[in-house]
Amino acid sequence: MVFTEEDCVVIKYLRQNKGYSAGRLVKEFLLKNWKIGGLNKFLKKIDDIDSDIKHFMFTSQAMKLMITG
Repeated sequence: MVFTEEDCVVIKYLRQNKGYSAGRLVKEFLLKNWKIGGLNKFLKKIDDIDSDIKHFMFTSQAMKLMITG
């Protein structure tokens, strides 16, 4: 499934800030004809990227504390 750039921004915002699931997105945006499977794949990518960023930030802070004491 292909999402427009605008769709991606809206989906990402609603996932990160409101915790929307694929099912809720489908219900909220009926006219978009989004499929739950396509949204689940996209939401997984968003979640994986967020997890990687959080891990990197935690690791960076831990390294800084180890270096500075």
